Amino acid sequence: MAHIIKTEPDTCDVDVDMNGCPEIKTEPSFGGYDEHTYPADEIKPDASAMGHYSKSKVTPNDHLKTPTSIPADLNGTCFHLTGFIVCKDRCIKVQRMLIDSGASSSFITAAAVNATGLAVFKCEPKSFSTCNGYTQRDKFVIFDLCIAGVRKTISAYVDEGAYVHKDEIIIGAEATTKFSMHCNTNFGKKHETRWSIKADVKSRPRTRYVLQKASRPSGSPLHTYSLKDGLDVAMSPGETSKQRDARDKWERKLAASKKAEAKYWEARRKKI
Repeated sequence: MAHIIKTEPDTCDVDVDMNGCPEIKTEPSFGGYDEHTYPADEIKPDASAMGHYSKSKVTPNDHLKTPTSIPADLNGTCFHLTGFIVCKDRCIKVQRMLIDSGASSSFITAAAVNATGLAVFKCEPKSFSTCNGYTQRDKFVIFDLCIAGVRKTISAYVDEGAYVHKDEIIIGAEATTKFSMHCNTNFGKKHETRWSIKADVKSRPRTRYVLQKASRPSGSPLHTYSLKDGLDVAMSPGETSKQRDARDKWERKLAASKKAEAKYWEARRKKI
């Protein structure tokens, strides 16, 4: 006589093994598999234990986090500006200079050296990495550079040969420190990048001038002035942060006023 085992609905099922004996198996409660018998490739997720990790295989570099963007100060920051090279008998306005905080040294093109008539010195060849590989420089110059009314003496390698920078002067980390330049990559509500330079005024030691970004010149980036006229322009003080903010506010109001005036005359023209 067969043995019959009664079970409650939805609690257990009855199976018969190879010997004809009844076998009781609990009802599956997770994803079609029993909690203790689910396959390894379909692991039950546990949010509290997993955190931010997935169920994929862990590799040795999984502890390294991948940022959404590379920090601005990782490889250095760049900024284009205008400055003056002061010579014995003249001043050369350079409309295309580049601040590169990631560059170890400063550089100047051979064209700028010829325009200024600076004395060129020989030195031991030094290798520099570029986007095209490596290059060597074995000449340098020493000159006075004016930026926003601040005058400092710097040295720079002469760029010549197959690889020459597009900018007439590249200001490296050493010269950046000498000018006491500072970069704020998260300024204001617009999170803009703003470069400033320490004013060379003993009576106002905490004053800093905001550097103005230079636009790409349409003609020659080098312009020659007489020594007097050049110094009058080169040594004029720059804008402080408050002056820059006030000017930006005035320019925005002026632009809004012009836009409103144009809109008014356009409406008048349509009525006529």
